Amino acid sequence: MSVSLHVLTSLKNALRSHVLANPDISALVGAAFHDMPPRNANPPFLAFGNAVIRDDSSLLSEGAIVELEVQAITHERGTTRGLNLVSALEAVLKTPLPALAGHRLIALERPEARIQHDADKNLVRTSLFLRAFTESL
Repeated sequence: MSVSLHVLTSLKNALRSHVLANPDISALVGAAFHDMPPRNANPPFLAFGNAVIRDDSSLLSEGAIVELEVQAITHERGTTRGLNLVSALEAVLKTPLPALAGHRLIALERPEARIQHDADKNLVRTSLFLRAFTESL
């Protein structure tokens, strides 16, 4: 069996819709949830980062494990805004996600978070790493 990249697109679309529908998130970033960090966007915003898709198929069904980074970019010297944004994001991800197109989300884990400072640009990038277990419909 082979991995379909469609599962990544489906997961990103479902996550973006679900997250932006939450009033706490939209109060923090509006509709600014980008597919990748734009060059000249004004923080705060969310953006997808790197992703890895692994085949997780069995004889009975096709599946994938998707590891996906979601970045919260804030403009500040400290980490308070970035941590608040990621905390709100984590709370939203604990609620059931909408169905994925063509796939079923079996589980969504949040195994790691990382904070990076960019002193030259006065930015803080707080990354939440997600691991999604899916199966094809």
